[in-house]
Amino acid sequence: MKRHFYILIAVALLLVVQACNNTKDVEAELHRADVYMDEHPELALEALEAIDTGALTTRETQAKYALLYSMALDKNYIDVTNDSIIAPAIAYYKNHGSSDDKLKVNYYWGRIAMNAGEYENAISRFIIAEQYADKTSDKIAVGRLYKAQTIVYQYCYDTDAMIDAAGRTASVYMELGDTTRYITSIFDQIAGFLNESDTTSVRQSLEHIKGYWPSMTELQKSQFYANQIILNGYTSPMSLPNLLDRYEKESDDHLIQWLAVAKAYYTCEDYDKAKEAIDKYDYYGGLQNDTYFWISGLIYEALGNSLQAMHSYKVYIEQTDDKLGYLLEADIRFIKERYEAQIKITHNNYMLIVLALCAVILLLSYLLLVTRIKRIKRERCIAEEKLKLELRAIEAEQKAEKIRYDEDIKKTKAEIDKYVSMYNAALSEIDNLNEALKSNTLDKTSRNLIAERLSLLNKFIASNMTPNFSVDAAEELKELMQDKNYFIESTRISFLIEHPKFVGYLKKRGLSDAEIGYCCLYAMGLKGKDISSYMGKGHYKLSSVIRKKFGLSEHDTNLDIFLREILVETTR
Repeated sequence: MKRHFYILIAVALLLVVQACNNTKDVEAELHRADVYMDEHPELALEALEAIDTGALTTRETQAKYALLYSMALDKNYIDVTNDSIIAPAIAYYKNHGSSDDKLKVNYYWGRIAMNAGEYENAISRFIIAEQYADKTSDKIAVGRLYKAQTIVYQYCYDTDAMIDAAGRTASVYMELGDTTRYITSIFDQIAGFLNESDTTSVRQSLEHIKGYWPSMTELQKSQFYANQIILNGYTSPMSLPNLLDRYEKESDDHLIQWLAVAKAYYTCEDYDKAKEAIDKYDYYGGLQNDTYFWISGLIYEALGNSLQAMHSYKVYIEQTDDKLGYLLEADIRFIKERYEAQIKITHNNYMLIVLALCAVILLLSYLLLVTRIKRIKRERCIAEEKLKLELRAIEAEQKAEKIRYDEDIKKTKAEIDKYVSMYNAALSEIDNLNEALKSNTLDKTSRNLIAERLSLLNKFIASNMTPNFSVDAAEELKELMQDKNYFIESTRISFLIEHPKFVGYLKKRGLSDAEIGYCCLYAMGLKGKDISSYMGKGHYKLSSVIRKKFGLSEHDTNLDIFLREILVETTR
């Protein structure tokens, strides 16, 4: 199964590769035909007919082939009268392709209508093609388009439109520097001027063309003579014989416009030569149109050939009636105006749509702007409110900082006051201890304690003058305080010397030396929590014993307050 699966995949890939290669080959052949188209249309047709249409697998290649094939047939003078060949190109290039493609497909679609004698459809398609004239890069195609319009307008006797189309054709070829086609376009304009009997414009145009005489083809020189003859037939009939003689001598018979010559001889009343000119016109395969039958009728009537004259007039009337009937039914003269009006309406509708879209865009822009402004205002208000809150917070912080600062100042001041008090007390204690050392009643232990305490107090005093002593004093105080019993005993002896009545009161209440030292800590200004931190767990038990000896219950005053009051009373 896997083997079969892989084989199928391989076959599919080969088919895809082959299809891609075929597509590339077809595109190359189409490009080659396009290159041949203008200079060698017969080679372009051969290249297109050699393509296998089954290889045209995409809509784009089918459309390109249909357009190029229609172009090749037209350029090889193979008249196609239905749009079956060009149909794929019409369908595809309606919504795809470049401006060149859109112009060409509508032009050749119009040419097919011209071949079928459907001039109304032809001019309609030419007008659609004309919308792309300013956008295309193929100016030769634009010239062909205007030339085709000239032919249609000439057919339907719309002389003004014919002159205008011929003028636009001439402008295109003048821009391209194509002198031959430019001169031919001017001749088309002259034909229109002659239809309107505008001899002034005909004369000016012929004088203009005369400047290109060296560049003109033999056929164009023949056309120049023919138009000069027609003009002189209107303005100076007496000059016609000499002009006709020179024209016939300088031009080859097959190039001479014998119908114009016949009309000129008729004007000169030389009916035999007029008949000879008509015969030569027939001999060289001239088109037997309504003009031909009208001039031949005039000549046959002048020659007295009534039957032939009646036949010519009859055919002239029939052709003219058929043509006028078709023109009246088709209303070709007004197709351009109708399409231009339709295009104008379409353009106006587009403009209304564009204006409506612009209005919607402006409204949306306004709403977005208003929304943005509101958002900016809201964000600004939020920012201002946030700033106010931050300022309030800063202000509150500053107030709190000021309060803390004031409290710190107050605390610092209290500490300073306390320190000053301690400093003064230390000085007083130093004096008292020095006096006590003079006494002979102290034992050696007491003297040592007093001496150490004096040393510590002296260092404490000295720390206010030199930082070095403050470090020593702190270290010595730390060492002293590490021996709690020693420190408390030292404090008791210091109070015994400085406040003997206070110590005596405490002894009377039955307190031991350790308990008296403990009470001296309170008297120094320490609080229960400070002493508890220093003494540890034994503090609460010792404090409870002392309170009982003083007869204080749990709800009575604090022990520190009670002892300081006793200190004050005993020192009065």
